[in-house]
Amino acid sequence: MIQISSLDVYLEYLSTNKSEAHLLHSELLIGVTRFFRDAKAFDKLREKVLPELLTFRKQNSQFPMRIWVSAYSTGEEVYSLAILLAESMERHQTSLNIKIFASDLDKNVLNNASSGRYPASIIADVPVQSLGKYFLNW
Repeated sequence: MIQISSLDVYLEYLSTNKSEAHLLHSELLIGVTRFFRDAKAFDKLREKVLPELLTFRKQNSQFPMRIWVSAYSTGEEVYSLAILLAESMERHQTSLNIKIFASDLDKNVLNNASSGRYPASIIADVPVQSLGKYFLNW
């Protein structure tokens, strides 16, 4: 840990110390996520937003629906959204061309999340019926 007394001194140190800049960058990126992490937000998506969006898109379906998720860390929230979309389309008996794009500043998490491999501990966050339907080896 460095002992710097002021922001101005730290900025000077940061401009001359590349390893400190990398460390600061990695410390600012928070890799905290899990499936259906913000339950209230996902409930609102499930109950209100997605039904309305699917109804609108069904009537205007000439182009794919594109969704972008930024700062997706390990991918659990992106996969959660994909699961909600699939379930909502099934419930509303519709099939739409949907493309989900996800991005993150940290290239390492992009590679890890793209593999779609998750530990058994996701059972705490993912409903049992979804585990068998959307994940292998359950």
